Amino acid sequence: MVFKSLKKLNYQYEVTTGLYMLESWEKYIVNGVVCASFALVAYTAINHLPLQGTVERVLNVHGFTWFGLVWPPEPSGLAGSKAVLNTA
Repeated sequence: MVFKSLKKLNYQYEVTTGLYMLESWEKYIVNGVVCASFALVAYTAINHLPLQGTVERVLNVHGFTWFGLVWPPEPSGLAGSKAVLNTA
């Protein structure tokens, strides 16, 4: 059942892109270029697009900073603030 659906998806991909009329070695080259392009786009998106601080917020919940592990973790309401002591 799964093999049949994968075979159908492959057939749809080949018909949509026009690969069905190529020889097998030509298909390997075209599919290699497509896979390499997808890998480069994924790499660029992961490493160079801004994440809006989502990763940093998730990691800071667990006490992680970019300079090492902070223990004990600061409470989320006081993160980044410093307490001022009155000694008078």
